[in-house]
Amino acid sequence: NARITVKAVNLTGQMKDVESRRVTEGEAIYYISEFRVSHKEIVTFNISVLPEGENTPLEFAFKRQFYTD
Repeated sequence: NARITVKAVNLTGQMKDVESRRVTEGEAIYYISEFRVSHKEIVTFNISVLPEGENTPLEFAFKRQFYTD
């Protein structure tokens, strides 16, 4: 279990509303998010994960370009 915070922003500075939901499969735990994107939109994600029982969050960032039909 963990507390997940996702902040997503596109190249024009528009923040994306990203809510994560917890999914369990046996002993595995996943956190899944869905949000709207435009064709060829580039989004930067800043993610903070605070595992249960820990005091310091794990933080990372990445950028992805999305393609839609």
